[in-house]
Amino acid sequence: MINRKKIAARLGWPAFMLSGMLFVGCGPAEQAENTKDKVDSGIQELNEDLRADIEKDKAALTADLERLKVRTETKIINFEERLRDDKLTPAERKELEDAHKEMKGQLVRIEVATSNVGVATRDSWLEVKDESNKVVDDIDNWFERQAEKMDKKTDADRDGDGH
Repeated sequence: MINRKKIAARLGWPAFMLSGMLFVGCGPAEQAENTKDKVDSGIQELNEDLRADIEKDKAALTADLERLKVRTETKIINFEERLRDDKLTPAERKELEDAHKEMKGQLVRIEVATSNVGVATRDSWLEVKDESNKVVDDIDNWFERQAEKMDKKTDADRDGDGH
């Protein structure tokens, strides 16, 4: 028969080894938890930086769109005042009406882009940003083309670009 001391000794050694492994295992588990916390903190910090960058870009793009909106509305009012002139020839009136209609369309584009920028999410931001920048560029280019047309019609250099 096996006496109790031998059974206790035989069971004690594996129990001792198992408890030792569990104790040693706490170190790597604790280290893994610390690493996970550091990674989570780093990801959170990157997310906050990205959110701040997006908000900064949104503010700048909204300011550009507002600038264009004011310029476009001013141009529309100018066209409406000029269209009240009874002395316009049919060709001049048609040209002004077409430009007025085009400016109204541009104003709608600006308003849609401004709305899209306001509701853009992190997932949709890059696409909205690209589309809105295209609107800004297109309308700025339209104003430049109009200034060039005016220069050619009047043989003047109103916009100061040398031609």
